[in-house]
Amino acid sequence: MLRLDTRFLKDFPEALSRHAPLLKEARERLLAKRKAPGSMLGWMDLPEDTETLREVRRYREANPWVEDFVLVGIGGSALGPKALEAAFNESGVRFHYLDHVEPEPVLR
Repeated sequence: MLRLDTRFLKDFPEALSRHAPLLKEARERLLAKRKAPGSMLGWMDLPEDTETLREVRRYREANPWVEDFVLVGIGGSALGPKALEAAFNESGVRFHYLDHVEPEPVLR
């Protein structure tokens, strides 16, 4: 479980307490929306989603010849694959991210 260490944040606990009702309401609204089709909130379930990790491992084992993984997308879509790269950092697969439309980085 994640914990927030506020020992070095002067007045933070008091400020957090003042905003607690609004934060609780925002959290509840977010949780209520996360299962709705098209909500794009599936990332909230990833820490508990061990089936996806098993599926990625099965793919890697079935395709040992893969040397490069290229993600093409914009708008933060590289964040998930960057987490996969960290998980597979010893696999020998090179990860490449084309997450913008400028031609110079794409050509590299």
